[in-house]
Amino acid sequence: MKKTQKMQNLNFLKLLCFLSFQFSILNCLHPVFQPETAIKGGYCDNINTFVSTFKIGEGASVPDVTKNFSPLELQLVDPLTHAWGAIEGRSPSFHLGTLGGLPGEWLLNYIIFQKRTEKDFSYEVVKNYFFKYLNEKHDHKTAFFINMEQSIFTKLQQEINTKVGISNFDWTIQLTESQKKQILNILTNSQFIGNSYLRLLNSNYNTYEVNENISKNFLLAFYNYIWENPNKNVSVFIHEDLISKITAGSIRDAAIVFVKSRHDSAYLDVNLSRQDKCKNLAPASKAAMTTELLMDHRKFIEPLRNKIVTFFAVEETGISNITDEENLHLIESMKAEVSIVSSKHLNITIESIAKKLVQYEAEVVYAFKPWTLARLVSVSIVFLLVILLISFSGAVVYSVIREEKFRKEFNQSN
Repeated sequence: MKKTQKMQNLNFLKLLCFLSFQFSILNCLHPVFQPETAIKGGYCDNINTFVSTFKIGEGASVPDVTKNFSPLELQLVDPLTHAWGAIEGRSPSFHLGTLGGLPGEWLLNYIIFQKRTEKDFSYEVVKNYFFKYLNEKHDHKTAFFINMEQSIFTKLQQEINTKVGISNFDWTIQLTESQKKQILNILTNSQFIGNSYLRLLNSNYNTYEVNENISKNFLLAFYNYIWENPNKNVSVFIHEDLISKITAGSIRDAAIVFVKSRHDSAYLDVNLSRQDKCKNLAPASKAAMTTELLMDHRKFIEPLRNKIVTFFAVEETGISNITDEENLHLIESMKAEVSIVSSKHLNITIESIAKKLVQYEAEVVYAFKPWTLARLVSVSIVFLLVILLISFSGAVVYSVIREEKFRKEFNQSN
């Protein structure tokens, strides 16, 4: 009876060793994924979304918002290289939303940089830093988007016709330098700035506590950069890195949605380390186009913010080595300042453009999909190898025990 109990205990210990070994092997095979690997391999998937009311107001109901966060309406993307639009920016494709989009994020960082270095906000200074970032640090996989509603673009055409004498203006028309200057003055007029954050910075600079020319000079740099590198058609004023997009139709805002995520690393995957293998991804949505939602994805902005902050940290210190202790300390300090100003400016913007709208939090749950064919094959191979190893180890142990027992019996008989 004791022998049977000992054998059961031994078998249980073997099973624990086997499971621990298998889990450690699986974790080694599948660590936290880099975004590109996770996306190309199809390893991650959004499985559910929980919508809760953040602030009561007018507009869409919880079911109205929830239905637009189904797996078909979302796409997991790399937040560093995917398109970032303004929170009110509409796009038929999947996009991420933040205050002012990529232009707004760059400006927030420049505002902090200016306060620290006391650089001025003149057009030449803003242009030089913006052009330098575009030419040296910008990732060409994404672009600076500035959306303009169709209704605003129609008014813009009427204004250009009245003041410049060009009817039915579009971006393909050849202009003289004088006409270009007149049109730039119109484009930087608050009523023709489609990006709400840039528009409010331009008209309500005292409320935001910023220089009165910061938004205007950035927009001048934006449009001049494109004009110097023409590649245009009627609906899109485009350069490789900068796009001014005309959004068709009128806009009626229905709700504000603050998007965050939870990574269910236990979903279909026994994982002792509890690593969030999909944590580097962001859930982009196309709902902003179809349901008229203001979408805020600030929870996923850090990789992009790191890149822009690093650029300005190097400009401030002149130290190009990112691992230098002084730079690392400065980067963390600047990120904290940008985060504070960003939250303050977002609250001001929402108060201005959507004061009465209902506000929601949408928690997107996504998980690692473990049982791909490749993984099944790899796990099966590991399983067989472990079985063989345990069997071989058991045979060796058994042989040693038998030999020792035989030696003792032999010595006793002599």
